[in-house]
Amino acid sequence: MVRRHPIVLLRHAVELMVGMYVLIWLRGHLPAIGAVRSLLGLAIVLLCGRTIWKVARWNVDRFIVTDARVLLVSGLANRRVSMLPLRKLTDMSYRRTSLGWMLGYGEFVMESAGEAQALHRVRFLPHPDRLYLQLSELLFPADAAFAAYDY
Repeated sequence: MVRRHPIVLLRHAVELMVGMYVLIWLRGHLPAIGAVRSLLGLAIVLLCGRTIWKVARWNVDRFIVTDARVLLVSGLANRRVSMLPLRKLTDMSYRRTSLGWMLGYGEFVMESAGEAQALHRVRFLPHPDRLYLQLSELLFPADAAFAAYDY
């Protein structure tokens, strides 16, 4: 069970910083006429609240691998669980960009037998090498893989 890599929060952090800078600059440079300053203050509170919501949502999202299935649990107020039984998993790969390689995250792409699955692509997973090996061991146990070889 792992949480997505914190890099998913980078965009929200940049939006918070830029938004705060613009709103505080406007609050200091616009004349204090009517409700303008109050609306800018409300926008600052809403921007901070949105960022707190994104961080809380990231905190509860999980990628889970069991001996029977792969699950992606997401959502803070409305819980969503995407599940793929291991027996239906026909192909799996992972991708890492150069930035993902440097920061330690990757993307899993899973193909399944039958109809299209809800759990096809999972992005920003930490330690994808280790997760890929663990999932491969569940799919293809070491005993079966080396049974044909006599050492």
